[in-house]
Amino acid sequence: MPEQEGLAELHTHLGGSVATEILWTLAHEQGIALPVKDYWEFVELVTVTDPREVPDLTALDRIYKWTELIQSS
Repeated sequence: MPEQEGLAELHTHLGGSVATEILWTLAHEQGIALPVKDYWEFVELVTVTDPREVPDLTALDRIYKWTELIQSS
């Protein structure tokens, strides 16, 4: 399938619109066991600061796993 310009990747667009401090709070309120204990480590876990540093879809899925789990609970 040819790549189409101008389309948003919905996970990034919608899931990425929630502030990390809200995700952090929701995860704790819902009792979700995070793989990190520190807020700043959590920020690094769920934030893509440079898309070039995400080598493949598997790496991107590891990030989305947490944002989707928190937002869907």
